[in-house]
Amino acid sequence: MSHKKSRTASPVSLALLVAFLCSPVAGYAQLHSPTPFGSAFTPPNYPDIKNEDLWQAFKEVAAVGNHLSLMIHWRESNLQASELKQLFDLCGEIGLKTVLQLNPTSVGQPAPPSGMSPSFGDDEVQARFLADVSSLAGLHPDYLILATEIDFLHFVNPQEFDRFVPLYGAAYQKVKEISPQTRVGVSFHLDLFFAAENQELIQQINPQDFVGFTTYPAWTVYKGLYAQAGQIPSSYYDRIRDVLPDVPVIFSEVGWPSGGPGNLQDQADFVASLPRLMQNVRPELVTWTMLHDVDYFDVSMLTPEQADIIRSFDVSPEELFGELNSMGLLTLEGPPKPAWSRALELSFAFSIF
Repeated sequence: MSHKKSRTASPVSLALLVAFLCSPVAGYAQLHSPTPFGSAFTPPNYPDIKNEDLWQAFKEVAAVGNHLSLMIHWRESNLQASELKQLFDLCGEIGLKTVLQLNPTSVGQPAPPSGMSPSFGDDEVQARFLADVSSLAGLHPDYLILATEIDFLHFVNPQEFDRFVPLYGAAYQKVKEISPQTRVGVSFHLDLFFAAENQELIQQINPQDFVGFTTYPAWTVYKGLYAQAGQIPSSYYDRIRDVLPDVPVIFSEVGWPSGGPGNLQDQADFVASLPRLMQNVRPELVTWTMLHDVDYFDVSMLTPEQADIIRSFDVSPEELFGELNSMGLLTLEGPPKPAWSRALELSFAFSIF
């Protein structure tokens, strides 16, 4: 079983974002040539970011790929879509595709905003979810993921998964009414998807404009399945097409740590291997999970029950969070890692956009 993670932070202070977007320099970012590669919008020095950190991150996302991904944790969110709209409009001005990911769960349990019942069967929770999804649809993102790693919810709490399925269907229709061109779906945890034989979940969650996957394969090397990061065979990902031969696929989170058991060289080698690993899957998106390292993840974020769930996967929460903080292509303070140079050099034999 692979390492099961918490969630990648959504490190955007809305007040700082507004100040950044008012900067006249914001119009001079240069977009990378067409490629399926992109990155999450993770500024340096998070969580203590400044206006110049936001601008730096925006330039870096544009330099390394052709799409920007933003993660929103529903339980922490008081959505103010008007501020985010300015960021998305700026992306549109330079041709940067946009990906919004809404995360309504935490360690396999519903995680609605504070004070609400932790159940997708609750009427108020459903109404709030549909209202917030409608706000996000108003941003007209190119891709909107309405739940991240939804198979983990099914694994931990199948009853709540069953409650979420019709809510997803209603949310999908809401998005299409507001933004018909936005492509809508969910993501699945790749290793759990195959280990638990969860292929039938794809048919239960419908409709979907794509099938999303998250992948953090460092465990395959550090637990001895493969010898080196650069030697992971393409069959590790090719199996997706055995299940989904003709369905559009995206990788909404792709990561490898330089901390914990990881190191800078392994991270760089994995990045360099991405065109080979993805060649037969031909995903529309290959989104690196974190632009910069962060000083964010800590076991104090977990309840005892959540920590026990993570340990049930034979994973140490302390080690896991150390890895998560080190997933960036660049360091916390800003200087690049070797993985950043490899990312800039990536050349895929296929181009979706």
